Amino acid sequence: MLSKNLIPLSEFRASASSLISSLKEQSDKAIVITQNGRAAAVLLSVQEYQELLQTVEDLKSMVSNLLEVTDESKLIPGEEVLRHTKEELERQRKLQEALGAV
Repeated sequence: MLSKNLIPLSEFRASASSLISSLKEQSDKAIVITQNGRAAAVLLSVQEYQELLQTVEDLKSMVSNLLEVTDESKLIPGEEVLRHTKEELERQRKLQEALGAV
């Protein structure tokens, strides 16, 4: 996945502006910058970065919700967990859309 957009640091320095601009148009939305032949950094579009942060927050919330179930009497059927998770993700998506429109 990451090997597709490997760019040496020297090439990045020479064409940083155009590479950053291209992030908006790429479907991969990431550039791996190499130094001495090894991956050293990843450059993401702002949108991709925000989506990544949102995904992490969503997963943290889901794990937190699951960890709250400590007593058998509080167990929730799987279907209800899935429904709640889908609803929460949809709520988060709508919130992100609303914030992006401001």
